[in-house]
Amino acid sequence: ESGRDLTELLEMDGNAIKRLGLLKRSRDFEGGKKLIDLAQQVIERCQELSITWVDFYDKKYPSSLRQLFDAPLILYCRGTVLPFDEIFMKCVAIVGTRKSDDFINEYTKRFALQIGAEGLHVVSGLAEGIDTFAHRGALEANVPTISVLAGGVNHIYPYGNRDLYQLIIDEGGVILSEHPPD
Repeated sequence: ESGRDLTELLEMDGNAIKRLGLLKRSRDFEGGKKLIDLAQQVIERCQELSITWVDFYDKKYPSSLRQLFDAPLILYCRGTVLPFDEIFMKCVAIVGTRKSDDFINEYTKRFALQIGAEGLHVVSGLAEGIDTFAHRGALEANVPTISVLAGGVNHIYPYGNRDLYQLIIDEGGVILSEHPPD
């Protein structure tokens, strides 16, 4: 299921549409036709790239995230949309420097492996360094991980982590972003 259908988007007011990330500027809202075209482009791009989404009103949307003042109205997802409310109590966020040394990389990987062995999920970015080794350790423990990207889920950055990106998806994890694909 790829989120709400187009008719539901059309019933939303302009401010709600802007918050969905479909419109970048106020002047983009020049009437219904442009909005419909833009929404259709995002939907088609999501379908083309096998991107699903969970919107703010979906029961799959994380309730802890919903409590934030500026919570994203849509989470774009590649991979398995995990039961976020069930697993968020079993998650550990691991973030750190991109320029870590071999000792810290190995320590991070072992720490994440131990966390995974306890059935906890790792949440991290996809950057080089700590993020990379955190995912690799948890995946070694056969526990799906969650990667939160600063750009759209169709942008693998750094590109050197494209294999890790795919491994997270293949092992039942998910890549998330609040930004629509371009």
